[in-house]
Amino acid sequence: MKIDSKVEEVTQEDLNERNEEEVILKEDAEKSDEILNKIETFLKENKEAGKKDDENKTKLYGEAQGLWKELSDHINNIGFLFHINDEEYRLMKKYITNKCEYDHESVFMGVLLKEDFFQRAEAYRKNDEPIKITCNETVLIHHLFENGGFKVKGLHAEAYAYRNIMTAIGKVNKYYNELDIASKRAGEDINNWVQGLDAPEQANQEQQSDENSAQKA
Repeated sequence: MKIDSKVEEVTQEDLNERNEEEVILKEDAEKSDEILNKIETFLKENKEAGKKDDENKTKLYGEAQGLWKELSDHINNIGFLFHINDEEYRLMKKYITNKCEYDHESVFMGVLLKEDFFQRAEAYRKNDEPIKITCNETVLIHHLFENGGFKVKGLHAEAYAYRNIMTAIGKVNKYYNELDIASKRAGEDINNWVQGLDAPEQANQEQQSDENSAQKA
């Protein structure tokens, strides 16, 4: 008896090709580095800011906060390149829009993906462009697959498609986490710098207090 099989196994060669694909546009990566360098330069150039008057301190504090917001906004709005093929995309869309089981909380995730991500994705596919996705959207998709009742029977095409979707999500999250770690370090540097703005004034107050105590003694 001849068994008609339509299994489409993804070969190791296919996976190697995907591993070489970039998940972020060059200009987005360069802008991230540019803002991080701006923050580092700003803090170095203004390490003596605590010696300035209150008006200048306030101005510098505002500039530092502006740089921090610029970095956070940029990272949170990066459109990462989501490398999945047409079959994988159809599986993901069909599951989320037709098969996923939603509760009173997750339904909002599904609606957000349907009305935002999938509309953008269709436009990218129509123009034969790589699909762009935010890190938050990858988290939502992963959550719905994990908790919405997704199942496959056997290791056939859908199983491999699901694996490749999760691999693409993992690559995006890995790159995002690297940027997030860098941004948190920059945030810590800014916080330490802010705490040092009043350090000279506090030192003077402590010195004056010590002198007063010595005179009383």
